[in-house]
Amino acid sequence: MPSSAVPSSFRSSHYIRLPASAICAAALLLLTACSHTEQKPLTMADIQAEKAAGYNFDAFLHLRPLAEQGNPAAQYELGYFYRMGTVGAADFAKARTWLLRSANQGNTSAMLQLAAMNGLGQGGPIDKQETVKWLTIAGNSHSLSPDLAAQVEQNRLKYADGLSPADLAAANDAAKAFQPHPESPSPTT
Repeated sequence: MPSSAVPSSFRSSHYIRLPASAICAAALLLLTACSHTEQKPLTMADIQAEKAAGYNFDAFLHLRPLAEQGNPAAQYELGYFYRMGTVGAADFAKARTWLLRSANQGNTSAMLQLAAMNGLGQGGPIDKQETVKWLTIAGNSHSLSPDLAAQVEQNRLKYADGLSPADLAAANDAAKAFQPHPESPSPTT
């Protein structure tokens, strides 16, 4: 292009002419730098906010790393998502896995969900002995409201009524022996 065809403002000595490859390289470097910014890990409060805002799929994706690190609240939520099919088809086997991990750490809500799943045969056979065990442990946790504690006891008695004396004794012994065991956080990579 002849210099007369270029507007005088572009002929100023203030502009630097760069080859297109240099501009592309600079843009790529800027994009790379922006994409590698460190983000703080999400907390359960962040995930609860996502759920409250209706971003269930995002919450589901963010729960997994926390659950794998041994966070019992995240394990419970992930198990509940799987049980209810919140973001896809229900997967009772995965629900049981995550709820069991959370219940073994002392999460009462997970114990109640696990008791219900055992009582209904979701993700495995109906197991009234396990149902009674988890209802007994949850009922003894002192973290339930009086109304919920009464419902738990009523359900425990209903399932216990269908057990043999030996199975009921085994369920009660297992409940008495239960000690929550926090998981060790798995190392992050």
